[in-house]
Amino acid sequence: MRIKGAGIILGGGRGSRIGQDKCLMRLDGKPIFEIVFGKLKPLVNEIILVTNAPQHFAEGSEFRIVTDEIPHQGPLGGILAGLSFSSHKYNLVVACDMPFLNTGLIKFLFSEISDADAVVPCSDEGIEPLHAIYSKDCLPAIRSKLESGRKRVVSFFDEVKIKYVDKEKVKEFDPDYRSFFNINTRDDWESAKKMFKRGS
Repeated sequence: MRIKGAGIILGGGRGSRIGQDKCLMRLDGKPIFEIVFGKLKPLVNEIILVTNAPQHFAEGSEFRIVTDEIPHQGPLGGILAGLSFSSHKYNLVVACDMPFLNTGLIKFLFSEISDADAVVPCSDEGIEPLHAIYSKDCLPAIRSKLESGRKRVVSFFDEVKIKYVDKEKVKEFDPDYRSFFNINTRDDWESAKKMFKRGS
């Protein structure tokens, strides 16, 4: 049974540190976006891709393509666009370069959102705001921060009710925190290819 919520994939544009659009980089012949989409498709009722390069994607009945409402605002601008266009109150936000999503963890995060505006998991690195559930109730606070020039994803957290999932709870679903692995550098890319080949 699908979750009554949406999945928002933050595509961004050209990855400045890796030199190309990360959404389109291929693991075992498949674009990363398709891998992320494939993980979300059985879980949620709606999938939205936020991208500044919509020409690279063929929109079909299975997902919707949107662009930033306020251009050049980084991931927080992408969250604003995704939440604005979503037809669901509760939304999982993930980056397009997270190919090792854990479906059990995602289901758990959704189950924790009912009494909060956002559910944010933690790992050994700290909080993971780009793998989190956000309610559309966060929109006013997000828009206010962007209009005042504050672009950090966490900039609006003090204005909404956040429920954090501690790292020990996350480890019950994802012992190595691979859900949060993302690809920023060539070394990350090489690691991702090795992990994918191992079936991680």
